[in-house]
Amino acid sequence: MVRYFYKAKVGPTDIRQGVVDASDRQNAALKITQLGYIPLDINEDNIELSTTEGSKLPQLFRPSRVSFKDLSIFLRKLNDLVDAEIPLLRSLQLIESQTKNVFFRAILQQMRLAVQDGDSLSKALSTRLDIFPAYLASMVKAGEATGHLKSVLGRLCHLIEKQEESIIRVKTSLVYPALILSIGLLTVFILMIFVIPRMAAMFVDLGQELPALTNIFLNTSHFISVFWWLPLISLVVLFLGIRKMRNTVHGKILLDQIVLMVPFIGEFLKNLELARFARTMGILLENGVEIISAIGCVQGVVSNEVIRAEIEKISKAVSQGSSLTMAFRSSSMFSSTVTSMIGVGEESGHIEKGFLKWAELYERESDRTVKIATTLLEPVLILFIGGFVGLMVMAMLLPIFRMNLSVN
Repeated sequence: MVRYFYKAKVGPTDIRQGVVDASDRQNAALKITQLGYIPLDINEDNIELSTTEGSKLPQLFRPSRVSFKDLSIFLRKLNDLVDAEIPLLRSLQLIESQTKNVFFRAILQQMRLAVQDGDSLSKALSTRLDIFPAYLASMVKAGEATGHLKSVLGRLCHLIEKQEESIIRVKTSLVYPALILSIGLLTVFILMIFVIPRMAAMFVDLGQELPALTNIFLNTSHFISVFWWLPLISLVVLFLGIRKMRNTVHGKILLDQIVLMVPFIGEFLKNLELARFARTMGILLENGVEIISAIGCVQGVVSNEVIRAEIEKISKAVSQGSSLTMAFRSSSMFSSTVTSMIGVGEESGHIEKGFLKWAELYERESDRTVKIATTLLEPVLILFIGGFVGLMVMAMLLPIFRMNLSVN
């Protein structure tokens, strides 16, 4: 099967783009016609039509992934349309026509055709686990079985939006410190490359012995001026090395262990991962998904391999007959407060409430960590950069002061 990108006419004025899988161009045209469209242009996967009529983009520039924002918008639209009593198939058609990401639009088209052929929404979602998380398909399946698809979609929207809020909150918190660091590094670079070499020429003309601090900065400036490419190559090699390590199981585990040990950052990422895990577990259990199945689905939510390994141990212990409380208590990853919440929920028969309270606890902790870190980071960066620039200025002024003293 070959993937074909097409441009087709729908009605007198509407032009639509999409993707079909077919054995050849003729079969692709037949499939497009069966959709009720009039084919205008059909191209193989090596090119794609852009939103500008007649223009073509190479495959390198074609969207090839679905962002978290795309997924959030899709779920919100689907929830709103289903809540408005619009049939599922029609809802998928509307969302497909409004999706700008061509790659994601092709996925939605496949889903719509699967539903049109009689598949359930959960089955259509489960066929693309590379795009949609496993817990999403499980929750939709539970909602279909119980007849509460509307409420399930609403909770999924809340869950995805919570995760998106966490990501946005972290990004916005780091904007100002990143700006300070960028300006500071640029200032130091300009001083090292342009200012200090001119000062060095003046000191050579003086013909006197320079202070040790001045020599350190002059030698550093000379090294950067001559070997400026060395730090760039080192950064590229470091980046490629880390990227290669993340593609191996042992390398990813090692990097995740290192990240968890970093002050503030490690604690924050741990709280963020566990909050996401707990909230997803709570919502899954709240919608009738069994505990073992829920843990299996939620493992995909956790990106840190160290935390995921602990969750896999818990899943294995529960599947072997252990209670959920004992399984969590046997792991050093979870605090006694968390295990107490799980225990209370298990005893009361409302285990989902224990997970949701746990999620709220870790979300508060992650928020507090971000506030503390950003509050401390800004003055630390300012003091560090200001102190370094001040030390540099002092190193340049010391020979002048010494010369004045010797003249007097």
